Amino acid sequence: MRLVALVKPSPWRRDPPCPHFGSCGGCSLLNLDYERQLLVKKGHLVETLRRVGGLNVDPGAVEPVTPSTEQLFYRGKIELAFQRQGGEDVLGLRKRLSPLEHYGGEVIPIG
Repeated sequence: MRLVALVKPSPWRRDPPCPHFGSCGGCSLLNLDYERQLLVKKGHLVETLRRVGGLNVDPGAVEPVTPSTEQLFYRGKIELAFQRQGGEDVLGLRKRLSPLEHYGGEVIPIG
């Protein structure tokens, strides 16, 4: 699945601050308002408890996600990949095909 056209942007849509957003698979929610990101994360938790844990959890019974004091630059981990491109070794991020697909084999240079 891929975006063909954006007819009307959501009121929660934001310009992502990272130049690699969309091409790598790191921060998949950066184009959403932070408050909406927290709601989406809560929805992921409820769905995971249902799908993996077999629990039928009422979303209203789940506490809201605790917001971080820092909305950006708080991650303590990055996954880098190497790939030979044009006869040279390239360091970068793995390209994500779409938010619904797994990582592909291509590396997006970050240097």
